[in-house]
Amino acid sequence: MATEPNDRPALAALILVLSTMALGIFFYLLYQQKQPENAIESAHNGIRDSRSPQVYCIKAVPKGSIVTSDCLEIRMVQQDKLPPDGLSNPSGALGRETKYGLSIGEHVCGYMFGTSTKEMTRYKTYWPRFKELPPGNFYKGVRINRD
Repeated sequence: MATEPNDRPALAALILVLSTMALGIFFYLLYQQKQPENAIESAHNGIRDSRSPQVYCIKAVPKGSIVTSDCLEIRMVQQDKLPPDGLSNPSGALGRETKYGLSIGEHVCGYMFGTSTKEMTRYKTYWPRFKELPPGNFYKGVRINRD
């Protein structure tokens, strides 16, 4: 028995629509997968190229001494060279007693005062990181190195 000639175009159209939808879903999922990868890659490129403030010691401070503004300096540093616990805001170091001595040219970090960033946050003594250098040549008496 012969099939009706009108049945085959309907079946072909159905197959065409389903294959087009499957192809569209495939490309959509592929695009969605690439989006986070591209975002991560662009974020890493931005980190490598950008610079952030970091507090440095410019005058040796012995163990157990109080840190004053003449001992510190703020410099711009590449993001990938920042220490994880480094201070960008000198407020976290000024007037505090050191647990370890600070040497000249050293990054100033929270652990040098016996507290980690988590502890400073918990006790609300953490000063937020600067994203850029504050205006002027000094911030709270600390010299800003703009080289």
